Amino acid sequence: ALRRLFLSAAATLASGPSATDGEAGAACLPGDLDISCIGVYKVPIDDNIRPYTSTPEQLKKFAPDLRWVPHVELPKKYDEAYSELSMSLRERCMSLKEKVLRGKLEEAGVELLGITPRVTACGRAIVIELNRAAEKQKSKSMSSTSSNKSTPVDYSMKSYRISEALSELEASLGSCDVLIGQGLRGELGVSAPAQILILAEINEMNENFATLMEIVPSKIQ
Repeated sequence: ALRRLFLSAAATLASGPSATDGEAGAACLPGDLDISCIGVYKVPIDDNIRPYTSTPEQLKKFAPDLRWVPHVELPKKYDEAYSELSMSLRERCMSLKEKVLRGKLEEAGVELLGITPRVTACGRAIVIELNRAAEKQKSKSMSSTSSNKSTPVDYSMKSYRISEALSELEASLGSCDVLIGQGLRGELGVSAPAQILILAEINEMNENFATLMEIVPSKIQ
């Protein structure tokens, strides 16, 4: 069953929207920073697929056309995930606008290839930790006889809202990636209109990033 899942994902090499452009990178693994990966399909890596992409040898057995890169690892601690997401990654996202304004689409595209999987990794790490906190909160509530009337943070609801906001941000990042790829291939017409389209998507992406960070707590109590 796991093998079928991976083979199904890898089959998008032939069916993805960019597979007809003649480039070698019809699909890429997350974290691959090669310029051929800009604007093409990224094979989603989850726990079911990871065993088939863990080493170059494993990947070659099931998807020989994919280029192997190491897995993007999740931060080990909540503080690490929050710090990377709120500072480094957000600053890198905001810098994309300047790169596009200067006509550096390839530079912006490669930067985005590095940003996107890290946003996903940090976001997932945060959601995992919040779900753990929610379980502890639930257990404590069931066993507590305290008359304390203070309202604690609802980590379960936080986790849900963050998951929704993260999905919106990931969709925006993906749209930026696709548009930059189209711009590099000349599919958006002349330079100025292409820049306008890409900048509009980047602005929306940064708005979605801001929305996410408004929800994410800086620490778990």
